[in-house]
Amino acid sequence: MKSSLFVLIPILALAAGPAAAKGKPEWAVKGTCSEFPRERYMLGVGLADNEAAAKERARSEISKIFRTEVSATLESSMSETTRGKGDKTERSFSVSAQDHVRTATQEIQEGVELVDQWQDPATRVYYSLAAVEREKAKAILGSKIEDLDRQAQEYSSQLDAASEKLPRIKAAMRFLALLKSRETLNDKYRVVDPQGKPSPFNIAQVKAEANKAIAGLEVYVDFQCAMKDLAGAKRDECGDEVETGIVKGLNSFGFEAQTAAAPAEMDIVVQGKVTTSPLKGDRSGEWKWARSTVTVSLKDGRSGKTIQRFDETDRQASGDYDEAARRSRVSLARKVAQKVRQATTEYFENQ
Repeated sequence: MKSSLFVLIPILALAAGPAAAKGKPEWAVKGTCSEFPRERYMLGVGLADNEAAAKERARSEISKIFRTEVSATLESSMSETTRGKGDKTERSFSVSAQDHVRTATQEIQEGVELVDQWQDPATRVYYSLAAVEREKAKAILGSKIEDLDRQAQEYSSQLDAASEKLPRIKAAMRFLALLKSRETLNDKYRVVDPQGKPSPFNIAQVKAEANKAIAGLEVYVDFQCAMKDLAGAKRDECGDEVETGIVKGLNSFGFEAQTAAAPAEMDIVVQGKVTTSPLKGDRSGEWKWARSTVTVSLKDGRSGKTIQRFDETDRQASGDYDEAARRSRVSLARKVAQKVRQATTEYFENQ
């Protein structure tokens, strides 16, 4: 059975030769159509061995430019800001903000119309042409952006009005989440209007103000470390790469992380115990492997409430075991810092 075909418009235009073009409609050869000029429409051509598949692929040619990148953004946001409690899953403010991106994409897909089709009499391959009005897509995206702008204005006002640190941090984090969603939508908007939709904010200024508020978040970091040598014996010495790396990572995210203060004086307390040991079966040979694991506890320093607990692990190799162990702790620290940032952001967004 002949396999189904799927091609992009540019590829279709390049691949069609004079012989193939005979009898074909203009859009099946060039990917363009005088009846639906590109200035007013976005077009998609799909072809397959059956009519239904050709139609679906024509629709996909248009929608994928909005769908693919948006799906990646949503997946990233969900992994960063969604957590489970028993059998329930909580959606963070960031994920809710990204709903505007998802619904806009769905509405554009619903507006795509099949406007023509043709079957090659020689090959029996079906061709379908789909189209959507640029102004329609522009209106959908513009409406979602305006809604985000209204919400962002609310949190910008809260940020300006708040005098206490924690309300300022909450407003700042929500504002930045909305701004991120707006930027994603505006990228889609530029597909139909290269100028994009102007923001009512001075982006650089408001981002700086929000990040300044977040920089007031004080985080206490305390990690213990235990290590085994290649023979499995415990060693008293163990590097501070995890603790140092987490502090450095959190500070790079804009938090004020340190190890010198008392936990009760901090907004967030991050604690854990790191264990480094050789991987079984890797005691000899050119490469020595080490694995570091940690259980992290994230708490509200003011109330003592546990925000989140999670495990993390990393393994690295080197010709020297101690170096492999050090590398595994350095890499582990980066992972932990990222997860602490995500959990902390979600916690304050949803206060």
